[in-house]
Amino acid sequence: MLDHALNVPLRFLSNTEIEEIANGGVQEDGNIEFKSALDEGSDADRNSWADGGRLARSAKADLIKAVISFANAYGGTLYLGVKESDDDPKRSAVCP
Repeated sequence: MLDHALNVPLRFLSNTEIEEIANGGVQEDGNIEFKSALDEGSDADRNSWADGGRLARSAKADLIKAVISFANAYGGTLYLGVKESDDDPKRSAVCP
């Protein structure tokens, strides 16, 4: 089921399929990028952007970099809220 989920547009995935991607050790590559959180700069709440708060300049730059990388290649999917492993190659990892 994981292979199917990786080949379907994100809007068509179920919550279960998204959880499988996040916890399944999926390897990052030129088409898949994981970000566990966005940099909020000096803001105390690192996820205020998810509640309609402001996105820090460094977070915008990080997102733009990922989007440009995908645009220079063949597209891709950016998974926000998915932790990446510390080893190489980077893979999705279970958040504690």
